[in-house]
Amino acid sequence: MANPYELSPISQTWQSLFDLYLTIGTVTGAVVIGLMVYALFKYRSRREVPEPADAIKPGRLPAERGTIGAALILTVIVAGILFVVSFGTMQASEFFEKAPTGPGSTSGSVLFVGMWGVLCGQAPPQLVAALPKDGSVMVVKVEGFQWGWKFIYPNGRETVNEAVIPAGKIVVFEITSSDVFHKFHMPQFKTGVDAIPGKVNNLWMTSQLLGEYLVQCYELCGGGHAYMKAKISVVSEQAFKSWYGSGV
Repeated sequence: MANPYELSPISQTWQSLFDLYLTIGTVTGAVVIGLMVYALFKYRSRREVPEPADAIKPGRLPAERGTIGAALILTVIVAGILFVVSFGTMQASEFFEKAPTGPGSTSGSVLFVGMWGVLCGQAPPQLVAALPKDGSVMVVKVEGFQWGWKFIYPNGRETVNEAVIPAGKIVVFEITSSDVFHKFHMPQFKTGVDAIPGKVNNLWMTSQLLGEYLVQCYELCGGGHAYMKAKISVVSEQAFKSWYGSGV
């Protein structure tokens, strides 16, 4: 399976956001569990140590402990963590909704995604490097049906359950359905969107890595749902031109 940091800007962004959540969760969990273990040993019952005057006993409310300062510090830390993960998630969502036109277009949409963005205030360099330099976009219409995917190219060529795209090109899929709800999902790229009858949803992708990648329906749509798959082949620009011009 391709490294998400190498496959595409979208998978890079998702993986970076996941790493951010994982880092914060791991550190928070380690601190909480560490304090619990510390308290367990420090305040365990020992015969040689007299019971404190404010010890909890049946029929008596426990005395208040701690200070307002400690509570404020904890509140600020929690609020800071929530701000980082919430803002990072919103920035990532904005990045996925609109295809960038080139490397410079990431500055306003994926600024704080991941640890790099939080620490440096800019898009990760590997993400910027992965975006096509000319900003050119190819639009491919996608129609879901029970149980397959039809791809319609700008020159009128149609394929079923197989799409071919050029490496390094931004491709925008205009996705709809001819019957029931489906979901066009690319697991390796960590992205997907609903295919809804009478409505068009957009999904963009780009990749520099040649290879074959899976498309699968991620929304229960009938008896053949599990078999509703397609293949996206990322090929060189020359190979794509040869395929694209070979017939309609």
